[in-house]
Amino acid sequence: HLLGNILLEIGNKGEATEELLLALKIDKNNSSLHLDLGNLYLNLNNQSKAEYHFSESIKASPKDFQAVIKIAGIFKNEEMFDKSIALYKDAALMQPKNANIQAQLGNLYLKNNPREALVYYKNAVQLNPNDPDILYQFGRLLFSEKQFSKARETLEQGILIRENHSPTHYELGRVLLAESKFVDAERSFSFAVEHEKKNVTYILALSEAQIAQKKYDLALETIGGAMKINPKNPVSIFAACKVYSKKRFYTIAIEHCEKALVLNPNGINLMNRLAWLYAKKSIKLELALELINKSIKVSPNRDDFI
Repeated sequence: HLLGNILLEIGNKGEATEELLLALKIDKNNSSLHLDLGNLYLNLNNQSKAEYHFSESIKASPKDFQAVIKIAGIFKNEEMFDKSIALYKDAALMQPKNANIQAQLGNLYLKNNPREALVYYKNAVQLNPNDPDILYQFGRLLFSEKQFSKARETLEQGILIRENHSPTHYELGRVLLAESKFVDAERSFSFAVEHEKKNVTYILALSEAQIAQKKYDLALETIGGAMKINPKNPVSIFAACKVYSKKRFYTIAIEHCEKALVLNPNGINLMNRLAWLYAKKSIKLELALELINKSIKVSPNRDDFI
């Protein structure tokens, strides 16, 4: 077993495999040996053998918490999420008060089942209310469920623990914007931008807070900064179009929306805005109808489109 690991360290995977398999003949129920073989077969892109040895490792030591979470983590990294979830759930039964396991389960559910993720992150926060990463994810999920007050409290708690975390300030800004606390939202977004000056998402969020306060010229200046970073980002160009619309500079708004539409020909909100602008100027009305009909076809129940 030791010789196999040494051979593996020096990059001799072939001989390492032979030595580890030889060791396995002598000690078939060695959990650590199966774990090493599983990792080795993953490196050799042999997933079926890797899974077999991981399963045998757990069979040999079903109560070995470290082995279970290590294999669960490997399955997660390999995007074998169902297997990873099952193992993390086993680990949670072994250590029901382990906040990190609850957070790992929450993380696995984030993409496909955010409500289930919310349950596990809530458990994690209750077990460890001082972990800023857990608070950050929990706050994001609360925001997605429109639980704004709880989301704000959670994210503010995260900032008290980790003051300089830009993503938390950004998420808090989104919550404050949703609560119509525009001045506070601008402050949060400004902090995020100050610490990540080239993050276009943060910059455009800051412009939203400025637009909400009717600071249109300042918003255009902010959006201009985003456009300098990425001149071909249709989101930034569309943002400028919307601000010029609010200022009633319809001609220049149309120019920006037309440019954005070339870069994003399927943007339904963009098509709706451009159709509205054409109507305002009484130009290109056939094209305006074509654009708005495309938008309605994609989202037939949008009142603003209708």
